[in-house]
Amino acid sequence: MVDVGAGVVGVGEGSTNSGTDSSLDSLLDALAPGGPAAVVVRGDSATARSRLLDRFAVASAGRGAPVLAGTAVDSDRHRAFGILADAVERAVSRQDRGVAARSGHDALLVLRAVLRSVHRGRWGPEACSITGVERHRLHRALCTALAAVAGERRLVLVLDDLHLADDGSLELLAHLADRTDPLLVVSAEPVARLRPLLAGAVTLSRVPAPAEDIVVPAVGADRVELLWATAVLDGGDPELVAAVAGRDPDARDLAREVVGELCRAGLLVPHEVTGRLVYRHRVLREAVYRQAPPGWRRAAHGRAAVLSRDRPETPPAVRAHHHERAGPAAGVDAVPDLERAAELA
Repeated sequence: MVDVGAGVVGVGEGSTNSGTDSSLDSLLDALAPGGPAAVVVRGDSATARSRLLDRFAVASAGRGAPVLAGTAVDSDRHRAFGILADAVERAVSRQDRGVAARSGHDALLVLRAVLRSVHRGRWGPEACSITGVERHRLHRALCTALAAVAGERRLVLVLDDLHLADDGSLELLAHLADRTDPLLVVSAEPVARLRPLLAGAVTLSRVPAPAEDIVVPAVGADRVELLWATAVLDGGDPELVAAVAGRDPDARDLAREVVGELCRAGLLVPHEVTGRLVYRHRVLREAVYRQAPPGWRRAAHGRAAVLSRDRPETPPAVRAHHHERAGPAAGVDAVPDLERAAELA
């Protein structure tokens, strides 16, 4: 059963290094035989929670544990198994750090192929809908591959912002916990959405994380909409930033300067898998995003949705996210993109 609050680990909310080290030690204790099925990292600072999970993933891999670490984003609500796909892509790109066995690496490649097939719709409409029997068959296949990744060791799943994950991911985690013995370490605020699917499967303990401040660089009035556009896109492509901001192509140079400032401030970083510039954490992106007036945000999402149609590499889930944020007032025909995202969800 889910026992939120049971087995509470008493570490402080301070911003000192000793507090961070204490939190990390508490998480590492969960690796011991007989440890909990799951640990939920709680705390006021989402960026601090993420940093703690990153440190835990690296330390766990250093101790020989097979680790898969992924992060959910807003658009993952429209993307089947998005957080797991992110974890698998990262593990493959890192050349399976923490998954040393050849069989484990092969299983990672199988996992990646299956998840990419789901997202790109190569199985046809029956499988892409992932309902009924097909959903359970896919769960079994994914769980078998995850068990092969772990081998004889206990698999460690480190999942940041799990509350943003799609329902399929939560169902899969419940299925996995029912049949194997993974250690699930997650960051989630709030946790209420996780309880129904994880009831009877895992025990949740709370580990507070230390806090940190968010500093957004100031920009001039002629650049502020370009700053906001990077948050709408969660990216730093100057051409796209200028277009989503509603500026003419000549604004690309200004957009490039804004992106450079965000990189120097540590807000934009290269994505671990794709290499494209993204916000280091969703909370940093949100801090910039909320500066923009609601009407401007809706119009910018509408422009982003239209632009994404000319870019085949844009996932349907991202297009659906822009349509959802734009709303009907944006005057953009959302039906084709929403239908496609629904097929793959």
